Amino acid sequence: MKRIKPKSIPLLLAAVLFSLSTIYAQAPQIFTAGDFELKGPVKSCTVITSYGQEEFSFDKQGRLAKLKTLHSATDYDITYYKYEGDFIKERRNEVYRDKEFDRGTSMAHIYTLDTSSTKQITESIISYAKVSLAQYDYIYNDQDLLVKIIRTDNSGVDETLIERDTTDGKITEQYYLNDQLVKIQSDWTDIEDGRTLSKRMTVTMDRDKPQYRHTISRDTTGNIVKNTEWSELSGVDKKGRTVSYKQFTVDENEYDENGMLLKRIRKKGNATEEDTYIHQLDGSDYGNWVKQVVTPDNTYTTRKISYYPKTDPGSKE
Repeated sequence: MKRIKPKSIPLLLAAVLFSLSTIYAQAPQIFTAGDFELKGPVKSCTVITSYGQEEFSFDKQGRLAKLKTLHSATDYDITYYKYEGDFIKERRNEVYRDKEFDRGTSMAHIYTLDTSSTKQITESIISYAKVSLAQYDYIYNDQDLLVKIIRTDNSGVDETLIERDTTDGKITEQYYLNDQLVKIQSDWTDIEDGRTLSKRMTVTMDRDKPQYRHTISRDTTGNIVKNTEWSELSGVDKKGRTVSYKQFTVDENEYDENGMLLKRIRKKGNATEEDTYIHQLDGSDYGNWVKQVVTPDNTYTTRKISYYPKTDPGSKE
């Protein structure tokens, strides 16, 4: 599957946010048009690919307000976001199959903020059938850093503790789920080939052994210039025995002077693939692309973008 952009948010965002199973729950995030490689006062953006269509709607502050993911003409998901000031209050995931609303799998995420002592955000997840599915409590310290996540559901209570350490400018976070180390995340800055790069490495642990390592390197504009993944996998050999092996993938990206992706070189094992990206712009002052062609496969993605009207400098709006 081709990705539209090498930045932080994948296109199938609704599916990612819909999942309740992840043990690495994150505090509520606010996504903006910039997270989807969109510039200017974008009102809506429809993304059309060979594998589906997504429709993004943004408010006048540039925040994601609605996301509709079309899997087919009759099957689609809609996610709504509601805000109160700078705080997200609700995220509602509605599922439609055969054009019928599926109340059993649709759900609402309701967020409440408590700052009476140290900051705490509570996320209540409730199905449209009025069944309580889970509750997350995100607890912060007096420096507004997340230090604990408590998940409560019918199976019991899980507690994730987050420990931080800063050494020589490198910030490391260790996540302990019920006292078991499950994730390590490190952030630091490097100089490579005269460029300043910010790096983030995430390591997934299983019984104190790393199973997956992901490192993202960004330039000063936020573009991903290098993406490295390492996995510890298992399979069956010719004698039917279970064996483990390592898989290593490196993506290197090149951009033009406007920060638009030009080329991606992928190295996976001993194989190397090179994709070239060609963009057609929308002709606006903001320079957003409306068609992207990836060669040599000649796959393409189109975007239909609408904007809020420019605000009169004398207007109070």
